[in-house]
Amino acid sequence: RARHGAAVRPVAGMRAGAQRWRPPSLRAESWMRIGELARLTGTPPENIRFYEREGLLFVLERSRNNYRRYGPAHVERLYLIRNYRASGIGLDDMRNLLGWTHRESPEPELLTQAVRDHLAYVEERMAQLTRVKEHLLALERQAVPSAAREICEERPGCGGS
Repeated sequence: RARHGAAVRPVAGMRAGAQRWRPPSLRAESWMRIGELARLTGTPPENIRFYEREGLLFVLERSRNNYRRYGPAHVERLYLIRNYRASGIGLDDMRNLLGWTHRESPEPELLTQAVRDHLAYVEERMAQLTRVKEHLLALERQAVPSAAREICEERPGCGGS
């Protein structure tokens, strides 16, 4: 059970020694209600409640007046959920990945295969986005030929002189 001042678990997928972004006002002993969590993370309260119903975000703490209490671990987990969603990872897969993040996997082969599958998907998506970017840059150069050289000089990897 999460307790006041509990340690924050590391975020899955972070490089060793990488610094986690943490809002300056958020301390381990600070708690917030859903509206504050929504503003801090840019996630609508309805989405936060959906993630709770789906078992992706757990709220074990309640205030004396029965409000849900969220802390730093919820902020980090919500960012992770949003990144998974943005990467196209489905709810069931996300539930598994988040579960494996916060407990020892009884089946390491399944975890390894799931991670490899998702990494392959992310790499393919990145390649698709790179192709879209290249196409948009070409259109931009076509639309404004006189400014093409200047635009390319501002963008690394554009192929300008």
